[in-house]
Amino acid sequence: MTRFIRRPFLLHIVATAGFCATAAALQAKPDFTASEIAGPGAKVTEGDVARFQLRLRNRGDAAAEPAHLRILWPRMGYVVAVNGADVAKVDPDAAEVAASVKLPAGGERSIEVVVLAPRDAGGRSLSLSAQIIHYPTMAETWIHQTVTIDTRIKTDGVRIGWLRIASAGIVTLAWLAITVLAMVVVSVAGRGRGQNTFFGPRAGVAGVMIAIGFWLIFAAMAWRDWCVLHEWTETTGTIVGRRVETQSVSTSRRRASGSGAETSQSQVSKPEFAVRYGVDGREMYSTGYDTGSSLRVGGGVAQLEKEFQEWKIGARVPCWYDPRDPADIVLKRGFGGAYIFALLPLMPFWMGWKILRRRFSNAGD
Repeated sequence: MTRFIRRPFLLHIVATAGFCATAAALQAKPDFTASEIAGPGAKVTEGDVARFQLRLRNRGDAAAEPAHLRILWPRMGYVVAVNGADVAKVDPDAAEVAASVKLPAGGERSIEVVVLAPRDAGGRSLSLSAQIIHYPTMAETWIHQTVTIDTRIKTDGVRIGWLRIASAGIVTLAWLAITVLAMVVVSVAGRGRGQNTFFGPRAGVAGVMIAIGFWLIFAAMAWRDWCVLHEWTETTGTIVGRRVETQSVSTSRRRASGSGAETSQSQVSKPEFAVRYGVDGREMYSTGYDTGSSLRVGGGVAQLEKEFQEWKIGARVPCWYDPRDPADIVLKRGFGGAYIFALLPLMPFWMGWKILRRRFSNAGD
């Protein structure tokens, strides 16, 4: 009798223990909430390569083998390398990385994500996001990190104490000084001879100097084009990323009724490519495309699609870099169509020159 009672009792105990163990196993799951992204130790400047550290932690009571990791690219940057993941698939056009990692219970892994900041991104942010998920238990966590991109300070020009004036600033100051001096000269020379009329000598100086200032911009553009063609160093690079940079352009026109003006917004798009290339035996990353003199009208969707077909991810392409600043690169060189706008100041220049010539001719009579 005793044996008959004890045997079911023991079986009940074993069954209960097995049920509890199964329930505990079903409730056990990974916990990724202690994970984080550590930003770069130093500040990030335009054109820099920033290294983010993804510290993946499993504080749960079950292993995640594997855990799936999804990294979303920063809008203003390019992921150029992922180090430390077991399997990583980079999709530049989708702007994300899919990877897998093994995280035992209580375990930790460090994944390095190398991000390139574009050369024209000063004042904007690199915002890196990552999703960690274990599909069998649906344990999931999102982590984020944002750093501000500093503007790269120009090293050309002259330094006056703590102040540095770039070459473009020197030219602008010289243009302003000449304009003011010319205004003073014509004001003194033309005193009493229609000085205050709309088409007086000051209007003539304004027309001439505005045109010259406009042409100085195109002169700088032409000088860059010439240097790229004759002075920059050619190398071969690999395209590791691409995106479309869109700028809003405002235009205003007078209403047909004549009552005021209306403003319209249009989008002008241009491609940008991230390139890996060699300079004197060292590997470099940078962004660029053309020299800046290309003519882009409207959205240019068809032209963008054509350019993206020509410049695919992973393609080996010729590129040129400035020997004085190797991070300044172009993939497409030559004088572009933007120089057609240099014709716009011809009318104000001609009118200003005609006004000044007439005034000073009359002064000599």
